[in-house]
Amino acid sequence: MKKVSENDIAEALGLSRNTVSKALHGSTIVAPQTRRKILNQAFEMGYTKLPRSVKAEMNESVLAGARKIAVIAKREPSSFWNRILFGISDISENTDYSFMMHFISREEEKKLILPKDIACGNVQGIICLSVFSEEYIQKIAGTRIPAVFYDAPAKYSHGEIPADAVLVESYYSMYSLVSRLIREGRKSFAFLGNIRYCRTVCDRWRGFRDALCDAGLQPEEDLCITGRDPLWYYRCSEMEGCLQKLCGRADAVVCASDDIAMEAIHFFSQKGFAVPKDIQVTGFDDKMNLLDRTSFGTVHVDNEYIGKRLFQMLLERIQCPQKNCESVFVSTKVVFPKEDS
Repeated sequence: MKKVSENDIAEALGLSRNTVSKALHGSTIVAPQTRRKILNQAFEMGYTKLPRSVKAEMNESVLAGARKIAVIAKREPSSFWNRILFGISDISENTDYSFMMHFISREEEKKLILPKDIACGNVQGIICLSVFSEEYIQKIAGTRIPAVFYDAPAKYSHGEIPADAVLVESYYSMYSLVSRLIREGRKSFAFLGNIRYCRTVCDRWRGFRDALCDAGLQPEEDLCITGRDPLWYYRCSEMEGCLQKLCGRADAVVCASDDIAMEAIHFFSQKGFAVPKDIQVTGFDDKMNLLDRTSFGTVHVDNEYIGKRLFQMLLERIQCPQKNCESVFVSTKVVFPKEDS
């Protein structure tokens, strides 16, 4: 087996060999945080050419630096998480914590199986990016490891789930979006989204409903598709029957996410309807970002900030485990294609 060299460690960390050499030989010139990273990397790679004093320090550093955060999400492909992870990474780079990503299958969630690192108590904190069942959340809470959740079940209650949460403000932004559509002359509204899935989609539904009612319009029950499994909304073939009955009846289709909106636009376009002239479709999340919008209105969410806020709240919880639980609502912004503004 090839012996690990200082060059190998420097290359793995993207540092100069000179910096690595100084850290490995006890120099105090190297910043403590950088030195700790170098010692941890040397330990992981099996580097052995160290003075006895530095070996002792490395053992202490490894123990101190072994603080890890578990980030867990459902095993469902979603680019929505990418920018949140960027935010988490940006904050973690300035701390002694590293984070590991764990994907939970439906079977694991159903059987209440936690990742081994969490089950064995080998992490100092947990960030949940997906909305899990209340039973699975209770399983996580039962570990007594500090945890913070992005979003929450529709019936979220601090009394039932003793943990912190970061949520996207959804009620007022949806109310504002629908009010704009009403001012533009839209009369018949449809809603697409599983309002039983999570707190924020439920809030979007409430904002949609209240905006219509306050304008003297009533939501048409058969045009509001609010149930079923969340994944159903991302399978156009399964939604075709419901979307078909909207054709010629709804002139505005309000979707709980951009993914649903894009599926709806694809369907209506194939049926010969012009979007937004014949049917205005809106989403939520601004998945394509402010600079790259095309044909539909949406609500911009600052995912990177959400990632940073999740990590900050977790650190606060780790440092002050007895403090009251908190829910933080991150502000959003209604946006429409530039040509419409």
